[in-house]
Amino acid sequence: MTALVEVDSMLSFQHHLTSALINTDVSHPLLFNLPFWSQRRDGEVHISEADFSERRLSLIDGKLSRLFKGLIDLQAYFTSCAVQHAKID
Repeated sequence: MTALVEVDSMLSFQHHLTSALINTDVSHPLLFNLPFWSQRRDGEVHISEADFSERRLSLIDGKLSRLFKGLIDLQAYFTSCAVQHAKID
């Protein structure tokens, strides 16, 4: 995540790293709704340096939104566990 906010000159290989991460585990919850998609027959995501540069802010926004939703879901889970535990006592 830190590498996403680096200065543009520091991002020369970030598009390769992001492509590899996406193609490694496409079912991971943090990888849903990305601003990148498969455009080739092999079904893998191939991100160009220009595409990464254009969509970097959208990627950061999407990841932060997903993390926030996960936090809200976790809070709801713990709240429901606490309520159930209180009913038992």
